Amino acid sequence: MRKPWQGILGESRIQKPLLRRIARSRLLRKLFKRRLTPVERRASWRRPEDEFAYVETYHANVINTFDLFKGAVPITGKRILDVGCGQGALSCRYAEAGARMVVGSDRNDEGWPLRNARAYLEYKGLRQVVPLVQGDAVVLPFADATFDLVALNDVCDHIVGLSQALQECYRVLAPGGHVAITFIPWHHPGGFHLMDYIPIPYANLVFSERAVVETLVEMAAQDPAVAASISGLKRNPPPTTLDEIGIALSRVTIRQFQRMLDETDFNVRHFELVGFGRKSKNRLLAGMLDSLTRIPLVKELFTSRINCLLEKPAQ
Repeated sequence: MRKPWQGILGESRIQKPLLRRIARSRLLRKLFKRRLTPVERRASWRRPEDEFAYVETYHANVINTFDLFKGAVPITGKRILDVGCGQGALSCRYAEAGARMVVGSDRNDEGWPLRNARAYLEYKGLRQVVPLVQGDAVVLPFADATFDLVALNDVCDHIVGLSQALQECYRVLAPGGHVAITFIPWHHPGGFHLMDYIPIPYANLVFSERAVVETLVEMAAQDPAVAASISGLKRNPPPTTLDEIGIALSRVTIRQFQRMLDETDFNVRHFELVGFGRKSKNRLLAGMLDSLTRIPLVKELFTSRINCLLEKPAQ
């Protein structure tokens, strides 16, 4: 098990009281409105179609590899692997766009991702077209040179052992094939992926992992929706790390990711740091925010997303 992260406050005893106090801040709740937990969201659905509509809406509103790279990498006739396919929305889009073969892969067959993906594919009439495979990104269960495109959409921030996963992508790609990547780096304001529960930007830089997890345990004891959404919070003895509650994070910074790319044999066709300016309607503010992604060190804090297209050299 990896060493838990230590924020600026280290092991200070003031962390948990401070976390609880800030998390209840009306201002933060207004600025970073808590979305429904998965359990609360499912309780609001009356028909299976309601869940599928949510899946489609979610993927329509986030940047994804299909929209980012469909111009640079034609989908039609390609053999595509969707690593970390989740509920299968993008796998469906690849199939509908004319891919010759689409395979969705996720590491947990017992949990909700692949179960829900099967139901969604059935709903879309693609259950027999898009096979789903349980597999870890660091040990992909496929033969060499099987695919023309590997999509890593919002998954690199969850792969523990990302460097090995990139090597696996290289192995399963045919010569001339591509890897399309988009994800948020570790020093993103919501890098620890718990903003739905603790709406504190950059919390992973300030607070220790132990303090964050212990605060979540206390929240779960008071809120059944939180306890049901993150089942690992009910472990005995109480958990103290994200790994113990089933939340995997790669904790990869921009600098670390660039080093990983340098260690591979890929050709980097496209590498982009997306700033927060795209979320602003003010052109001047948008330009200022986006310019921060070009400043060393500062870019680690003000990059909202990394977009990357890699190419395996043709032999």
